[in-house]
Amino acid sequence: MVTVEIAVIGIVAGSIIGLLIGLGRVSSNKLFSQISRFYIWVIRGTPLLVQLFIIHFAIPSVFPVLTMPPFVSACIALSLNAAAYKKYFRS
Repeated sequence: MVTVEIAVIGIVAGSIIGLLIGLGRVSSNKLFSQISRFYIWVIRGTPLLVQLFIIHFAIPSVFPVLTMPPFVSACIALSLNAAAYKKYFRS
């Protein structure tokens, strides 16, 4: 049941974030467009497992106040990963 919860949260949050990234990608503002391109390039270029490790282990070791339970880490990582693969606009 936990897997289904993480998947649903990842899909919903990834869709919202992906829409924002897609809007930034087609924006006439060069800064937003370049930030969106960089985000997509980085997320698509790294494996999901590496992203999970970074969010769950690396970020809290650098910023101890950002320690989070595994469920939250998984939801964040899957949402950010799903957002990079959404195809609302050109990618």
